[in-house]
Parts: sequence; C-alpha cells; structure tokens
Amino acid sequence: MLRLERQQSGYYPALTLNLPHGFCAIFGPSGAGKTHLLEQMAGLRPLPQGSSLTLLDRDITCTPSGERQLGMVFQHAELFPHLNVIDNICFAWRYQSHCMSHAVLAELLTSLGIPDTWHTLPIQRLSGGQRQRIAIARALYSQPKLVLLDEAVSALDHTARQQIFQALKNYQKNHDACVIFVSHDPNDVAQLADYVALIDQGGNLDEAGDVFAVFSHIANTMAKDDNAGAILHATHMGELGQYNLTSLAIGEQRIVCQHQPGRIGDSVRLRIAARDVSIALEPLTNTSILNSLAVDIDDIATHSQSHVMLRLRIEDQFILARITQKSCDDLQLAKGQRVFAQVKSIALIG
Repeated sequence: MLRLERQQSGYYPALTLNLPHGFCAIFGPSGAGKTHLLEQMAGLRPLPQGSSLTLLDRDITCTPSGERQLGMVFQHAELFPHLNVIDNICFAWRYQSHCMSHAVLAELLTSLGIPDTWHTLPIQRLSGGQRQRIAIARALYSQPKLVLLDEAVSALDHTARQQIFQALKNYQKNHDACVIFVSHDPNDVAQLADYVALIDQGGNLDEAGDVFAVFSHIANTMAKDDNAGAILHATHMGELGQYNLTSLAIGEQRIVCQHQPGRIGDSVRLRIAARDVSIALEPLTNTSILNSLAVDIDDIATHSQSHVMLRLRIEDQFILARITQKSCDDLQLAKGQRVFAQVKSIALIG
C-alpha cells in the first residue's frame, strides 16, 4: 500500500517501511522522529535525496502534498482560526472534486459525535477534544486513501476515544484506506493497529509486523518499555451478572474482566500488561486474584540485573510477564516448564 525508502539525512537515519492496507501504528519514544516521518509522508517536509515514496503503486516522491490524496490530523488539530466549524471541515471542497456528499458527511459527523449545533461555532469556542473531532472530520471529508494521524485522540477521554475509533474503523473499511497513526498509548495501538512499526530512540526501525506478533516479542523496544504487554484474541462468553464482570475464553481456559458489552461468541481483543502477571508453580487458592492460566514458558530474556521477561505460551498465543531475577532463580524457571500465570488486570480493548 505505502512504501517508503528514506536515505539518511542529518539526525534522521535511513529507514525502509512497507505499510499495508488497514491500520498501521508507528510506536516509539518521544524525540524518535515519528511526527517528522508522518510529515515526510504527507509531503510537508522534503525527503532526502535518493529517497522514494510509493502509494498504491504510484510514485509520489515529488508529488505536491495537495495532490497526494491524503488527509492528515496534527496533534494540536491546527484548525483555521478564521473559519467556523463546518467551514473548517469542508475546506477541501474548494480544491478537491471527490469530497463527500452532504448525506455521507452527515453520517460521518454523527459517527464522530459532532452535532449540528456546533456547525456555526467559531473555533475559539471549542475544547481540545472538540477540536480533534473537527480535525478528523476535515481530514476524512475529501475521502483520502491515505490517512495520517499524529496523536489524534490525545485530548479525548476513554469513552470519546472508543467512538472515534469506531468511526475510523468504519471509514477504513468503507474506503479501503491505509490509516497510519502515531500514538504513545500502547492500548490505542493494541486496539486499532493491524500492523505496527517500532521506532527506537535513535529513529531506527527496530521491528515491524503484525501487531499481535510484535507485542508478544521479548527482545524489542516494546518489550523493554514499562507498558509492555501482549495482545490476545479471546471469545466473549457472557456476563457474571451479579458481579458486573465479563467472562472470556482463551481456547479452553476462562478468565474474567470488568463488564464489557457484547454478545456470546463475539471475538474480542484483550491486552495484558507484563507488570500485571505473576508466576506460580501450582494453581493458587484462597487468593483475591481471579485469573490463573496454565501456560508454558516459551522464552526468558534478561532485561536488567533485577528483572527478566517471560514469554508464556497459551495454546497458539502468548502472554508476557515481567518478574524479578530473584523470583526467576528462586522458582528455578526454565524454558518448556508448565507454570501458572496469575493475571491481576486485563484491558479488554475491542
């Protein structure tokens, strides 16, 4: 879908990216050059000599930004201060012939939570979260095949993010678009991304691939982050009504999490942070921890003098656990060993 071959230039290293259809996340620490990379894709910054950028098998390296059939949302929205809400959203109408019809735009605005009463408001009257909704609507109005999002939901609370994520999923499906987004929140990446590119502090590509695979590795930059955690597929198994909990199945094993809407049989994604997993050699009883999963140790990596990361296999999926080196030694943990993962917290992410 999108191929970038960037030559080294000054602070920014050489980089090659092949990003497919669907949702692609660029994840890495602050200062790694993620925003700079998006701006180069958008044509807002020049690529170094000898670089190339291809979108839908079309070389757009030298194509002006306005002709690249893309929409971009900046971290701080960057709306036009002299235009009201609806004029900001429909700004591309002046220059593009393939913008949304009134009916399609109305559906989009509803899905993004933008009511008619906002249309004539000046931008100065909007909150940060409202501005981000407007910026997303403006980016999608021209029906681009490439959507670039730079921390586009950072000002929104959890409920609002879920609404925006669903609207973006609908847009991507209906337009067969490539959505590339930068986020510092691993839960956002885990929920939206099909594919993820990890960028290290120096701006180098550390790893790229399927989000489930990348998040379950124990030697990349994601694994070394404090928020490391694996993503798993699970099946909605109904509610534990009197406790306001939801039952989930991972293969033949069951776990519970905070109540989540859904129907029995629905496929869901869940994320388990490595710091929220402890290890026992036998199933524990008389404990407040509700979730204990039988797993096999697939791999062990030393991350520091004090801590190790375990990769735990549960059928054909993986859980990560960050424990102390002392615990690993005391329990005499080894590859291939059957243990029990005690899961303290689960994030059900869609």
